[in-house]
Amino acid sequence: MTIHAKVTVGDIHAIHNWILSNTIERDALSVSSLDIGKVCWQQDNDTYWVLKTASPMTWNSFGGSSSVNLDGGSAITNYGGISSNIDGGSA
Repeated sequence: MTIHAKVTVGDIHAIHNWILSNTIERDALSVSSLDIGKVCWQQDNDTYWVLKTASPMTWNSFGGSSSVNLDGGSAITNYGGISSNIDGGSA
């Protein structure tokens, strides 16, 4: 049985290993090959990144925030700080 199977609700940890303010902090992070596969949360655009290689340091993004606001048949979406307008037409 794994240790995680015994974890109670109050002891569940976040998926990220680091909390970083922005890309500058992520690019300046000191990592090693032991960190490959670990996740950081970048707060300025609410995105998550997994470390793929340590040297050179390579990150792949995944997840992030997503929201949709409906207004008169159209939608404004926001994903990772990037907004898009979608004309939904009429039903």
